[in-house]
Amino acid sequence: MLDNGKRYLTFYGSDDSWKLFDGIGPGGALLARRSHPRALIDFGTGTDPVLWMCRPDYDSPGTFLERVRLPGLVPERVATLNAKLSAIAVSSDGQRIVAIKISPVEGRTPDFMLWDGKNWSQVPSEVKPDISSRLAWIDDHSIAFESQARNLSILNLNTGVSEQGPTGCCPTRATDLRRWYGLCGGRALAFNADEKKRWESTGVEEFRIKNATSLSVTADGEVFTWTEPRFWFGSRTFIQKRGQVRICHHKLKEGTWAVLGPFKM
Repeated sequence: MLDNGKRYLTFYGSDDSWKLFDGIGPGGALLARRSHPRALIDFGTGTDPVLWMCRPDYDSPGTFLERVRLPGLVPERVATLNAKLSAIAVSSDGQRIVAIKISPVEGRTPDFMLWDGKNWSQVPSEVKPDISSRLAWIDDHSIAFESQARNLSILNLNTGVSEQGPTGCCPTRATDLRRWYGLCGGRALAFNADEKKRWESTGVEEFRIKNATSLSVTADGEVFTWTEPRFWFGSRTFIQKRGQVRICHHKLKEGTWAVLGPFKM
């Protein structure tokens, strides 16, 4: 637990189980476990200890959202969309979710969808997202994503206007710092959430992130989780807190890892 009473939590997801650990990495107490869950497409959090999950609906060709209150891992279905989604981003207050919708028509580009807590609506965008793009909600009305041209890009949800920045992928945000991050050539860069300084970037030199293929960060910007390719096949997951050595050992087995929070619990 931090001095301010907040706690980090570490989530692990695989085809066999979901697990939630106290603290940073798998060395803390196992707080909850769920065996044989349905497939997980993507997930995200706001400032509250709630994990939002995007999962396929096997009873229809659609996708549904689940709200999972932490530290338990018991999901509650809250919304369904009769379409396939590939990524989601959660607003800081947890009241809105932006998603990438995959068209059932071959050759058509993906679209952005917005859930306002009750209904889904399509969000127009001059620049279309890549089908593999991740999403990050970087301020009250802006989403960072990877365009089909493989550029880090920003969509204004109110106007539909998009800006394209440098070649890159895997946007993620540190809400408390008003910063967001992306991978450019496997290297993590920090960007300013201020609209006037949006594409000013600096390297994240305090963390040993190199040749990364995915990236996430805690709300306070103190802990990064990322993957790097193995020499022969697959990938390795790394977790590092600022000022400490990065974690990569046998407990970080194949699956999806993310350090969440810190949350007031």
